[in-house]
Amino acid sequence: MKGNELSPSISRFLPFLWWLVATTLVVAISFFSANLERKTLADMIDRALKAAGDSRRVESSIPSWGPDGVASLAGERFLLKKNEGKVVVFTVNGSGASATLAAFYSSKKSIDLILPLGEGSRQAIPRLPAGLIDTYKYRILESEQKIDRRIQSK
Repeated sequence: MKGNELSPSISRFLPFLWWLVATTLVVAISFFSANLERKTLADMIDRALKAAGDSRRVESSIPSWGPDGVASLAGERFLLKKNEGKVVVFTVNGSGASATLAAFYSSKKSIDLILPLGEGSRQAIPRLPAGLIDTYKYRILESEQKIDRRIQSK
């Protein structure tokens, strides 16, 4: 064996080791970036509420899956402070336009407000097909009411 050459067993083991390190790194980044994404979304919701002159604020993230495996329709779900309801963040795509919106599901079991999250979303809303946001609003409302019914029946 010459100066800088590796033994054959180590040469065969190195690709596996690099694969293991890369896979572990990707899993770790994915796991930790989910919390960062939720925090960023919560901050965006708070900024949109403040810009709209609304005093409500986000308290925490809640699972997208309700009890008994009932899934929320779309996106991330957040709980508002002072038990003022929930927020569902979702993305609407249509006619080449895309907008990230926040639907506010109140304790009265209705969606009382839909806010665009960011200037790009605000500009994209007029380009979306008529009725598309209402369709999403109805689907989110049905999904949240279904989750509420499951919680109440327990």
